[in-house]
Formats: sequence, C-alpha cells, structure tokens
Amino acid sequence: MKIFAFAATSSTKSINKQLVSYAASPLKDEKIEILDIGEIMPEINKSR
Repeated sequence: MKIFAFAATSSTKSINKQLVSYAASPLKDEKIEILDIGEIMPEINKSR
C-alpha cells in the first residue's frame, strides 16, 4: 500500500505537519511519502 500525506502549509513550525508525521509513524512497513510544500515552493515560505 502507498500512502501520500501532506499538510497544506509552508510553515516550518506547523502543528499540522507534525501531526501528519506522527500519524504516519506507526506505518513503518508501508510506503509513505510526506510532501513538504515549503521545499517545493520556497518562494511562498515566510518562516524560513
């Protein structure tokens, strides 16, 4: 099974981003990709 998870934020201190990572952590046997919008679109990231 493949799981794609993201939080729609560019903030480095996002609670939602932390929650997505935490929720995915017990699924170590699955293929999980967590998208960091701040890395993909750094021009919109105000906190870096």
